[in-house]
Amino acid sequence: FPFAGQNGIGYSNILGNPDLKPEQVVGKEVGLDLRFFQGRINVDLTLYNQTTTDILVQRPLPSSSGFRTVQSNSGEMENKGIEILLSGSPIVTSDFRWDIAVNYSRNRSEVLALAQGVDEVEIASAFTSIGSYAIVGDPYGAFYGTKWERTPDGQLIIGDDGLPLVQLENGGIGNPFPDWQSNIRNTFTYKGISLTALFDIREGGDIYAGTFARLNRMGKTEASADRLRPFLVEGVLAEYDSDGNVVYETDGARAGLVKYSDEENTRQISASSYWQNYKGDFAAAEEIVTDGSWIRLRELSLNYRWNLSKVNEFVEYVDFTATGRNLWLKTDYPGVDPETSLTGAGGDPEAIGGALTGFDYFNNPSTRSYILSLRFGF
Repeated sequence: FPFAGQNGIGYSNILGNPDLKPEQVVGKEVGLDLRFFQGRINVDLTLYNQTTTDILVQRPLPSSSGFRTVQSNSGEMENKGIEILLSGSPIVTSDFRWDIAVNYSRNRSEVLALAQGVDEVEIASAFTSIGSYAIVGDPYGAFYGTKWERTPDGQLIIGDDGLPLVQLENGGIGNPFPDWQSNIRNTFTYKGISLTALFDIREGGDIYAGTFARLNRMGKTEASADRLRPFLVEGVLAEYDSDGNVVYETDGARAGLVKYSDEENTRQISASSYWQNYKGDFAAAEEIVTDGSWIRLRELSLNYRWNLSKVNEFVEYVDFTATGRNLWLKTDYPGVDPETSLTGAGGDPEAIGGALTGFDYFNNPSTRSYILSLRFGF
């Protein structure tokens, strides 16, 4: 940093640690490989359980130390799951062949322990309202951020301005990793022509839809075009004391949370307040986290093989191929593409723990491509 016209340097707020050790991974795996009817039906099954210890995390330090965190070996995590591949050739004739392969995978991640007395650690910074955390009992990289005040049955608690109140403390608000994934590949071959289609399926996995929320706040989405009327946020009203301050519970299971009445909210708010503070990126982060399930046509390919082996002693065949990728997507995700990562495939180089999985904030969407190719076989 420049000071008094001179260049200078400053300490990082992350304290180094000369005693760091490599992470230790111990895994168990059981596999089954079955073939039936001379390979017409095939089954590959894998079950695995993997435990990682001495996980590298940035453990928080008191501000009086002069540092924010210290890199340390402070965690234990478990990954377990299943992978199944079913493949086969249901129809095979002299001129026609149908090959199919279906893959299914499911992984469950859980943070088992962190440093003594620590239940949650930020592993990658995202925004002030949300980040990726290691939380004991949750998947590694779970969303942790701001939440609305709610009643035990899930109703929003509304303040005197007609907007939901935000809890004083952050909490877990989502899991960016899918419940399961699958892909289906079909190849149909007739004489020298073959058609291949690959479908990808992802079920579950939350996304922080920051792009959509920001565009809501700016009035650039189709939904936010509805701005010529007042809005009402459904919920119950919070309790206030005689000085106009929100009243908080002091004991029991809801200690530290806002007291609420049985009176339903009837206080309307302006369209600007609604789209900025309730549906925009000024809202609690939990409002912006949404399901990222999808079905997509990952690849479609048409190939023709011209066999020249009988007429040319040098060239055996010529393949003409037309391929399209990312041609079709079905999803309820409100953003451009739920297959996204804020820091890209390589992750955040400054973050212990890698990429910011599940964050969408003006990221580049997946590209759609068309490819023509010509290949010679000798």
